[in-house]
Amino acid sequence: MSGFNQEMSKSGGKSGSRLGFLRTKKVLATLSLLVVVAVILIVTTPDRRQFPGSIANGTALRIMPLGASTVRGENSPGNTGFRKLLRDALVALNVPVNMVGSQQVGDFADNDVEAYLGVRVSQIHERSKEAVRQYKPNVFVINAGINNALMNFELDTAGQDMGKFIRDLLTTSPRALVVLSTLTPSRIPHCEPLILNINHQFLDLYARLHSEGLPVVVADVHYAGQEPDALQLSDITDDGTHPTGEGYKQLARIYTKAIQRADSSGFLQVPVPLAGVPDDGVSPCGCCVVCAQAGEAQYGP
Repeated sequence: MSGFNQEMSKSGGKSGSRLGFLRTKKVLATLSLLVVVAVILIVTTPDRRQFPGSIANGTALRIMPLGASTVRGENSPGNTGFRKLLRDALVALNVPVNMVGSQQVGDFADNDVEAYLGVRVSQIHERSKEAVRQYKPNVFVINAGINNALMNFELDTAGQDMGKFIRDLLTTSPRALVVLSTLTPSRIPHCEPLILNINHQFLDLYARLHSEGLPVVVADVHYAGQEPDALQLSDITDDGTHPTGEGYKQLARIYTKAIQRADSSGFLQVPVPLAGVPDDGVSPCGCCVVCAQAGEAQYGP
């Protein structure tokens, strides 16, 4: 081999070695970057606590009950209504629960709620905006519209108003599920046909929202629907409007099942982390079901 060819061979060998070295460095740098990204994702991914038998792998439920007097628990012992029963049922499924809202109503711990006496759908929409922005729930339970029927006002727009309300909720709190309740029966003769009309609007609204793939489930609580646990006229008190104790129990059962259905559809998401808003509304540290049990011992059931 000539001197020139030998030099070229040596030079090519050195060049190849350098190229190999540079390629190795590049691969190692890429792998290091991937490891860093993976670590960041692990650290910053919201915690879905793993509790056996839980719904959504123990995802904390930050629930805002929305509506009027029925949501406040009118005519129920201690004004607990369906809210305490719903909370207890969900905690029994091994998930942290924090009821949120700007008001505290009812003789039980974690009694926060966003419900106003005598309001129609459009009114609770307007009045709840600030609380929704503040708490960003990942579950809304809406029972609103009975006052539209009682006042014989905004009847034909109840479904439209509810649609605006729900879309607003999902825009303000994009990780949220909405449980849309139909209205309970009424023993006031002229109100029952109006309630059935509004319920029909709500069911049509649900069908449209469902077809769009939005995280909304319906909870049909009226005996005219398909729900076997739905309220009958006998589940309404003598005032003609509010549920009896058994009626409130049925509401809690129906709403619990609706949230479980939503979980099966993958609608439950981890709530937005907020300073001062714990995962659990009863536990002393607000961090887990174990602490929630300690909280129950401290504050009572």
